[in-house]
Formats: sequence, structure tokens, C-alpha cells
Amino acid sequence: MKPNERLAAGQVFPDRTETAGSVYTSAKLFRGRSCICIDHGSERYLLRQTRQGKLILTK
Repeated sequence: MKPNERLAAGQVFPDRTETAGSVYTSAKLFRGRSCICIDHGSERYLLRQTRQGKLILTK
């Protein structure tokens, strides 16, 4: 799989047996913001988008 290729929901990863599940675009997640909080279990994570368009996930 090439870096810019995307999987649709239910599509299988070429080198794995699990599926992509639900697929969300970063634009839909961020909705114009540069960072969002993600609660996972009892932990909170911060997902940031850099000016270069890269994503950084921190605890």
C-alpha cells in the first residue's frame, strides 16, 4: 500500500487480516481547528495538526 492510498470502510489492509472499520477524514475530525482531544479509556490524548499537515498524537 502506498502512503497516499486510503482504505474505504470494510476494505482489508493488503498485508493484514483486519479491516479498516470506520474511516474519517482529518478535515471532518478537526473541523477547522488545529488540535482535538481524544478520551481513550481513562486517558486523554491531544491530536495536533502541524502547519506542514502532519499529525502528532501526545498524551
